[in-house]
Amino acid sequence: MHRRRARADRLELPSAEVIEPGSREPEGAVAVEGVIDDDTMEHVVTATRIVRDATIPGAEDLGQGGEIVLVELSLTGGAVYRTSVTPAMLSFANPPAATGVQDPDDLSAPIGVQLPEADAAMVAAGYVVLPAEGAGVEQTVTGWTAFRIGAPEGATAEPVDPTDPAAAVLRYTRPPLLGVDDNPIESEAWEVELTAPEAAE
Repeated sequence: MHRRRARADRLELPSAEVIEPGSREPEGAVAVEGVIDDDTMEHVVTATRIVRDATIPGAEDLGQGGEIVLVELSLTGGAVYRTSVTPAMLSFANPPAATGVQDPDDLSAPIGVQLPEADAAMVAAGYVVLPAEGAGVEQTVTGWTAFRIGAPEGATAEPVDPTDPAAAVLRYTRPPLLGVDDNPIESEAWEVELTAPEAAE
């Protein structure tokens, strides 16, 4: 009985491309300035870049019915009440910014809800993503986070110029919590308009 010899020249399958986190940047990023300072908690939110009408590779369907906005942020956690500042506390709006609680399933919403479901796609694309757990006490984290903002029903406005950060508002909402001796600290919201950095003199 003869045994067949294994072939030495086995067919090698092409390996999938491995994209390291932080090895790529979103296309069309524009520098912006905007800082929110929660002086009660000592949390600080700093915006540095924005991408309007963005497309996230592998997650193109997230933008259906609206616009995807990517914002690069730094979050710094305060040391007063030992709480974290997280991306879930953030939203995005075109001014005049609407007020009130927003339904995250409402694609016509004037306020852009933060999209944690976009994080995996952004990591796979090689972007540095703002961690969902945010920044703890006296920590600073930096990365991109995504928002979806819907076009108001019946709107006929021209598409947003992705190179112009004008009319971009970032909102930070601190949830209610208990402070020292269980004294309640009410929820509070701050908004900052994201503007292009001033030209160096």
